[in-house]
Amino acid sequence: MAYIDHMSGAQIAAHTAYSQATAGNLIAGAILDGITLVRRWLEARKALREMRLLNEHQLKDIGLDKSDIPAAAPPSFIGLNPRI
Repeated sequence: MAYIDHMSGAQIAAHTAYSQATAGNLIAGAILDGITLVRRWLEARKALREMRLLNEHQLKDIGLDKSDIPAAAPPSFIGLNPRI
């Protein structure tokens, strides 16, 4: 409180507004990060689903077999459970 005791009303108001704007930016950034993570997760699910629809011949053409599909998931998908 000693810091605030030496501030004028306008300085306190400006400091408060800045703090609120900074907190708002942090929250908005966290929300956008969460949306990006969900979007990547959905894209990875779609890619895995499409790979699982390929037959053995199609997978062989791209150098894979059915057991390679989980390892082909994008790095952002690691640690998430792809129940497709």
